[in-house]
Amino acid sequence: MEKRAKRQRGKICVAMYCSNSSKNGKSCFSWPREAMLRRVWTRFVQRRRGDFKEPDPSNKSSVLCQDHFVDLHFANKMQVDLGFQKSLQLKPGAVPTLLSYDDPLRAQQEKLGVCLAPLPPTSAQRKLEANRVSNNICLSIIEFVY
Repeated sequence: MEKRAKRQRGKICVAMYCSNSSKNGKSCFSWPREAMLRRVWTRFVQRRRGDFKEPDPSNKSSVLCQDHFVDLHFANKMQVDLGFQKSLQLKPGAVPTLLSYDDPLRAQQEKLGVCLAPLPPTSAQRKLEANRVSNNICLSIIEFVY
């Protein structure tokens, strides 16, 4: 009896109406480890897929493809466009905002200009940034004094 060869499909985007995968040449991104960002990514998918559950942090099979992020969220967009790198890398804190191209609401989203820019920072993100800035100021003062 012959064994069937396993078909490798790559990681497939979990967003509704999206069938992009890493095998199609799309960059795919696993859920972030930070709890707050994980919830934001999960809520993005749940807007169109109510049955979607937040994946376990160790689960690398649930991914979102590059089509759900604006270009500002990529650290190396120009390098990929010029052919110096193969896959895109997300900047820390990147949040998906774009619906799938086949999603009926995408046309409305583009027409209204809704969610085509990064979402405003949450209060927790603002606090983290304020702490980072104040720590940098304190370090600068200490270095200046000594």
